[in-house]
Amino acid sequence: MKLIFTFLFVIGLVIQGYSQTNTSYQSQSNLIRKSENQNKLGWIFLGGGLALAFTSIAIPNTYDSNTGESNSKVISALGWAGAISIAVSLPIFLSSGSNARTAAKLGLQNQALYQSIPSGTHFRSIPSLSLKIPLRGF
Repeated sequence: MKLIFTFLFVIGLVIQGYSQTNTSYQSQSNLIRKSENQNKLGWIFLGGGLALAFTSIAIPNTYDSNTGESNSKVISALGWAGAISIAVSLPIFLSSGSNARTAAKLGLQNQALYQSIPSGTHFRSIPSLSLKIPLRGF
């Protein structure tokens, strides 16, 4: 009986998880803000990882010269934590760039075109494709 309830509970969680809607539309300002936050987070991970890696290099191998105790566990832990932090920063930078490129959106709008016709001058609205690139800090 417990097995049946557990099975139904897990199946219910899976069905509920897949029934969530994911809206892919985000506004340009949200994408820019998300890109900036990811960029900051990427630099934090990269800087922290480099600091940990350099700290693991700077620590001497022996803790106590009299007894000969080793710092190998501390050195390896700091080195691995630094390497993992640096590795995590790369996908964050890639995601930030992707969001920034998505924010530079293409839009379809009508542009007024000055066209001279023998009977006079007319402005005609012609569909055109424009590229909007948001500049940070302006």
